Amino acid sequence: MSNSNNGSVIKKVLVIGIILVFLVAVAYTSISDILHRDQKQIEVVWAKEVLTVRNTIMGLIPTGKDHYYVGMDSRGNCCLIRAGKGWLDSNFAADGFALEGSVTVTGPLRDVKNDLGRALADQLSPAGTSFPDGYLKYIYAGYKVEAGIKLGFLAGLLLSVLLIFLTAKGLMPQSGFVGKLRNYLILATILLMLAILYRYRF
Repeated sequence: MSNSNNGSVIKKVLVIGIILVFLVAVAYTSISDILHRDQKQIEVVWAKEVLTVRNTIMGLIPTGKDHYYVGMDSRGNCCLIRAGKGWLDSNFAADGFALEGSVTVTGPLRDVKNDLGRALADQLSPAGTSFPDGYLKYIYAGYKVEAGIKLGFLAGLLLSVLLIFLTAKGLMPQSGFVGKLRNYLILATILLMLAILYRYRF
């Protein structure tokens, strides 16, 4: 076998290896998030939103927003909660108190990113407020949604790889409607991959 052939084989093995490692990492983080057992739970009787973070790629392409809330239990202990946009309006009245007396919040306890620490500390430092877990940790109430998005992305990526493989083997037309559909799907998956990579930092 010539050196050029050896180099081609090595490149293919490296590419396949990188793809496999990436797929395994995404699958592992997604499943571990869904089956997360190291969770914190709090019964929230009062809450308010304290910070909304707009996520973009290079300041141009929006990739969603993160909403941070302060939740307080019946003993006056507070914690930081990251949840969806409608979480507050769906569960709490205009004065901040829970519509049904209390709301159970369950999720993994995660660290706040460094660039958000100062902004949150400015919002969460009123006198007489107790944060047992500190200002720099939050309960991620939307962890299952994030895991579902990752798994959906993984399925799309696998489908794109399959389409590329079938095309390379001559088992799928490269032109016409099917060819265009394949190209659009691959392009959409790549763009979605970049957005999710930036949004969730696998």
